[in-house]
Amino acid sequence: MMDLFDILKQEHVKLQGVLDKLLVAEEAPERDKLLTQVRDLLVPHSRAEEAVLYNFMREMEDTKELVSHSYREHMKAETLLRGLQVSESVHLTWKAGVEMLKKDLTHHIAEEEGKIFPAAKAILPEEDAVQMGKAFEQLKEQIGGGIISSQMELVANLMPQKFRNKFITSLKLAQIPDKQAS
Repeated sequence: MMDLFDILKQEHVKLQGVLDKLLVAEEAPERDKLLTQVRDLLVPHSRAEEAVLYNFMREMEDTKELVSHSYREHMKAETLLRGLQVSESVHLTWKAGVEMLKKDLTHHIAEEEGKIFPAAKAILPEEDAVQMGKAFEQLKEQIGGGIISSQMELVANLMPQKFRNKFITSLKLAQIPDKQAS
């Protein structure tokens, strides 16, 4: 049975493969299709990873800053992704954006696998890592590529715990619709 870290590493490889294809895509329809694949891989992965792994680790003094840095990297990657999704600019500018997204995500994945995973493994028993892997997979299936909901969840995850629950409650009261990006 795979643990959370094996699952995350497999998804990192898959995402990097799609980014490689996106870098060399020439035609707009192919780029759009690949960009949608990146979104569909990245957003649910990030949200589930934040909920299952980062929220667990941010409560510990030793990993709090490392995880905070990773949240910011997720936000930056999603911002680049959203910019590419609405980009009407020339191919060269668009390609530079894809190159930046790939570079940033490659850097993030290296940090995650080289620093966060070892720190989490040091304090997390294997059986818990397997259970967290199952939770990650289930949660990821429930998360779509919705722009509003995913951005609000990202903001909520960046907030201190004592404010986060109140923020989430206020979002539910406001009944913000979950719009799927096309």
